[in-house]
Amino acid sequence: YQRRVRAQTTLSPLDKVVLKPVSELTLTSEGISHFRARYRELFGVTHDPLYESVSAGRKYGGMEHWLPLFFPKCETLLDYMTAETQVYSEEGVEGAVSARLQTIADYYQARTMPVPGDQGAAYRPLAPELLYWTVDEWADFLQTKNWSKVTPFQTSSPHGEERSGTNISPVPVRYGVQDCHGKPLTDFGAVQSTARSKAFEILSQRLDDASHNKKPVVLACFTAGARDRLMTILREHEIEKVQTVDAWPSGISDNVSSNAPPGANFALIYPLERSFELPDLVVISEQDLLGDRVARSRSKRRKADSFFLEAAQLTLGDLVVHRDHGIARYEGLMTISVSAASHDCLCLIYDGGDKLFLPVENIEMITRYGSDGAAAQLDRLGSSAWQLRKAKVKKRIREVADYLIKIAAERALHEGKILERHPASYEEFCSRFPYLETEDQQRAIEEVLNDMASGKPMDRLICGDVGFGKTEVALRAAFVAVSQGKQVAIIVPTTLLCRQHYRTFRNRFQGFPYRVEQISRLVKSADATKIRQDVAGGKVQIIIATHALLSDKTKFTDLGLLIIDEEHHFGVKQKEKLKKMCTDVHVLTLTATPIPRTLQLALSGVREMSLITTPPIDRFGGSHICHAL
Repeated sequence: YQRRVRAQTTLSPLDKVVLKPVSELTLTSEGISHFRARYRELFGVTHDPLYESVSAGRKYGGMEHWLPLFFPKCETLLDYMTAETQVYSEEGVEGAVSARLQTIADYYQARTMPVPGDQGAAYRPLAPELLYWTVDEWADFLQTKNWSKVTPFQTSSPHGEERSGTNISPVPVRYGVQDCHGKPLTDFGAVQSTARSKAFEILSQRLDDASHNKKPVVLACFTAGARDRLMTILREHEIEKVQTVDAWPSGISDNVSSNAPPGANFALIYPLERSFELPDLVVISEQDLLGDRVARSRSKRRKADSFFLEAAQLTLGDLVVHRDHGIARYEGLMTISVSAASHDCLCLIYDGGDKLFLPVENIEMITRYGSDGAAAQLDRLGSSAWQLRKAKVKKRIREVADYLIKIAAERALHEGKILERHPASYEEFCSRFPYLETEDQQRAIEEVLNDMASGKPMDRLICGDVGFGKTEVALRAAFVAVSQGKQVAIIVPTTLLCRQHYRTFRNRFQGFPYRVEQISRLVKSADATKIRQDVAGGKVQIIIATHALLSDKTKFTDLGLLIIDEEHHFGVKQKEKLKKMCTDVHVLTLTATPIPRTLQLALSGVREMSLITTPPIDRFGGSHICHAL
């Protein structure tokens, strides 16, 4: 039925409703015409899958990457702002924008480079300035809006006056500088590592001082439950002069005394990490009082629920692998009656039409087939072919395991190069790290440096999520190695990651007498040859490369440390090739998702493992920028 949404009344019956896949754009005749004209103008070609598909009115996978070609003009979210809109920016936004635009340029350059051996249709990406705002467009936008930059640093006013504190400095400078005279409260954090109860003594004193000065105090909590918990703790510490409110009391943040009585204290829901003080207001965060928030793990669902969840994720016709009977085709859920009892079973079809009914409580016996099922051959139920294939794979696994154990044993018997840090230069290098090391990160660094100084070849796995600080561990290990006259080789799976590490290492080692180079498909062949010659001659101390590092053309003078990033992208033979060539080389492996083989080697003690599980505090995990909609 066709219904009026607001009135919930039926207008007329419908025979059918067609729901099409959601897409960022709809192919209209006008849009197709715009696309065809702009595509020919930019690329001068008409014979490629994208152009032909759009011209025929068919959607093409990923056509949103050419979105500006479908419209005369694309707007951004910022275009919907009115002239009265007030825009605020945090400190460091310029660097984030610059870094994001540089990343976009790197992706564009990588996609314009031909991939050796690729026989597919040419990929023609749009230039970044057609998809994203440029720096000039961003600056033009700021000239038309009331834009204020919030900064904790000292800022100059148009008249040359300087003021300190937490400033709101509008940009352009013609708006002047406004000093809020704010300052952070540090007395709570200082006592967290000693006696947490002392924080409430400081809080009680703060409340008394604020009341004497008729200055309101706001306790900011993350959730309603956290606020209730804080109120209970306050009562236990005999702090009764705080009232609970659901919204920010009016008049306490704009020097206007309306509904908020002088010296009143409030507890409300306001997600704030750090406390601060203004001339007429004190805001204290729950985190400063109670310590860092700890994320609670969700309770596990019952095992039976997971059975039905996994069964629901299977679709008719999917290929599955039974542990004992091999590859079959899933044909849905059926109810089977056995001895007057009903059982929900998965119907599996094998070669020849044989059926196997698997009770849902035994769903762990099957897994989804891992690759394209078009060429897969179903197994015959009761045949020995599946068992023979399993035995063959097990034999191959044993061979690989023997090989890995042999390599590990050879490395254990060799004497490793003793690489110790020089305290003065090492501390100078570490001081360039702009963040505070987390406890896990510092422990991983110490474990790596202890391994390098132990006299045995290191083989350590650093496991941590993206952005948790694995690269800093590699940087410090590399510095210790090159400061001892050794070379460092870093192998990465992608060209973009190679460039990213190259820039990171080059910036951190700037000013030190060590040369950093990279080899990837973005480096010209002649330059790569010259770099290899310099590596062989000992003129390059740190080489960062993709699979090109595994070439027989790459020779080292004195390789002391091998760093493997994202090791799950490399095969067994690729990773073990360098180990076999250099059995006394220290090996450091970085990964966010260790493959089962690597994890098993670490858990079994064949290789060492360090975990970085603590996320960095007050560190930006990434940067964002609006692109055309």
